[in-house]
Amino acid sequence: MINENSLPLIIDSKDFPENSIENLIHYIIKDYEKVNILLMYYGAILFRGFNINTVNDFEYLVSSLPISNLAYIGGDSPRTKLSKKVYTSTEYPADQSIALHNEMSFSNNYPKYLFFYCELPSSQGGETPLADNRELYKQLPASLIQKYQQKKLKYVMNLHSGYGIGKSWQDVFETDSRDELETILNRRGVTYSWKNENLKIIEIVQPVINHPKTKEWIFFSQAHQWHPSNLDYDTYESLIEMITETDFYHYVCYADDEPLDKEELELTRKIIDNIKIINPWKKGDFLFIDNLLCMHGRNPFKGERKIRLSLAN
Repeated sequence: MINENSLPLIIDSKDFPENSIENLIHYIIKDYEKVNILLMYYGAILFRGFNINTVNDFEYLVSSLPISNLAYIGGDSPRTKLSKKVYTSTEYPADQSIALHNEMSFSNNYPKYLFFYCELPSSQGGETPLADNRELYKQLPASLIQKYQQKKLKYVMNLHSGYGIGKSWQDVFETDSRDELETILNRRGVTYSWKNENLKIIEIVQPVINHPKTKEWIFFSQAHQWHPSNLDYDTYESLIEMITETDFYHYVCYADDEPLDKEELELTRKIIDNIKIINPWKKGDFLFIDNLLCMHGRNPFKGERKIRLSLAN
């Protein structure tokens, strides 16, 4: 059964001869052009009921697709690497929401595709809300879009060397070697500086872009998530007593260092909240996301929740 009325497009195994992983792989590879057209139209496709029962099944599935799997190198979210190509979803406390965002849009080195697998849905909540970046682009004020386009964004990430807020640079880049790390950063064209063993990374990005295939305008950003105004009051007050905003784990401003307007950021959050679509997970779900077209987040939850992630280009 194909549900064409919402994000994501849901393709159910009931319309297939059998619900095996091999049958799903065969369908995607055989009709990859069609699958890509559907993905570009909807932004995300959820394959349901295909007998994906373990992390090994998930890794086998993504490894069989005609894409290049990526490590989560440079990513800021706390995750555990389960295998060469599979990570846990973001490990923030269960009672917290994760704002909708495009994965690693704070960098010029982001994945084009995301694959989520539901090994175990939570007993309550824990959905992964989705939102269409094309719709966000349309609903943001034209004057704000133009300003973003002209001024670009500066994302700042401050990484400790083993003790502090957020991930260490060793965890973010999956290496303990400063030389190897600097090779990675230089290859990516990232601006960085050291202060003792701590690392500051700065990237200038264009948040208003054309999708490389559909040529549609999209707003590709997570400024509303990284900006200090997204922190709760107590956390912000605790941090600002010790360090300046530019030394927070995350900070973002315009490329010329002009601060972002808090009211405009709040407007962005409200629009995202209005356009987001929430679907409950079912065990075995396989979600294929175009990271440029579709934002994702996480709702608070109760009970155990096991959502796995793989990234690709």
